[in-house]
Amino acid sequence: MHYGIRLGGLALSCLPLIACQDQLATSSAEAHPATLHISHSERAIYARAGEFAVAAFDLQASEPSGAPARYCPVAIEIVSGPGEVVPSIAAADSSGVVRGLFYALATESVARSLLRAATSSDTIHFTIFTYAIPDVEAIEFISPPRELLLPPGKPSTFTLLLQAKDAAGVTLPGVDLRLSLRRGSAAVSRIRKADAAGVYEAEIRFSGVDFTPLEFEAVAVSSVDLLDSFGAAGIPQRILQKFSGSKSRVIAQLSIAVRPSRSLKLSLDMTSFTGSARGSLRRVVVRAYYDDGEAAAGVKLTVATDPPAACLTPALQTNSDGTAAATLAPVKDREMIALRIFAPDYGVEVQQTINGPTPNPAPAGEK
Repeated sequence: MHYGIRLGGLALSCLPLIACQDQLATSSAEAHPATLHISHSERAIYARAGEFAVAAFDLQASEPSGAPARYCPVAIEIVSGPGEVVPSIAAADSSGVVRGLFYALATESVARSLLRAATSSDTIHFTIFTYAIPDVEAIEFISPPRELLLPPGKPSTFTLLLQAKDAAGVTLPGVDLRLSLRRGSAAVSRIRKADAAGVYEAEIRFSGVDFTPLEFEAVAVSSVDLLDSFGAAGIPQRILQKFSGSKSRVIAQLSIAVRPSRSLKLSLDMTSFTGSARGSLRRVVVRAYYDDGEAAAGVKLTVATDPPAACLTPALQTNSDGTAAATLAPVKDREMIALRIFAPDYGVEVQQTINGPTPNPAPAGEK
């Protein structure tokens, strides 16, 4: 289906919206109607006074049937209020989506900008508020846990709460916070916007396998960091130069110990102890299981022997059936090996003394 003109990229035309609409409506007799709605937009953006605030928005163009209006031209402009928008005219992608970028200089406590977007047959309006806020002086985790008991062997989630504050200790609701994991096995969701009390919320998904302590870092990012995520294509150089001088970061760190919520037991299967011939390697199987008998998969184990040279597999991890095999060096005649297998995440160990083979007595008469 054809929608008048098809633009391969983001053409940054400075035509007024009315002229764009005339162009879109008359460029082809085969043009079909397309409606618009906003599929995503940040309605409030924040920056320090004298810096630029940035917002991305997505416009969805649809055919009367509801199907995406692919490659439909859309014109965008600011009707009133401060700021600039790019692109001023663009073709929707194969899903009928046009992504735009709005930026405005934060010069007062709040400024209102009214935007208008149009196809050849439909026009919509939407508003973005730009707030000027003080500098962020601190980020605080709110009553963070220092230790968590989490179920092993399966993913689980928990929540972290944060606040950003200015030099006077006043909570700032409009800061763009990023939370990353520096150590451990978990995934961090994007921080949800602050509520009325200025509290930000992040959901953490723990793997359930690796119980290494989790170390987090929270960062307050400025407008230029946001710009990096949008891409700078099509933004005037005079604006980019202003962004380049406004990068700032405030960092807070948090460490949380994670412990399994289930008790673990270890046993050695000495019937599987193989390699009895002199000079051969020895293999012993360890089994990890929970109190209810369920096999414990993915448990990290450390293996130690006395003498140390007897240990050839110092680190193990249990298979799906809860077992892992340790390999030992050949045991000399009459030698004893003290074997210790330890599960550091659970604080559980199992020990065994292994005796070397006893040589056969010499035949009578031999010396």
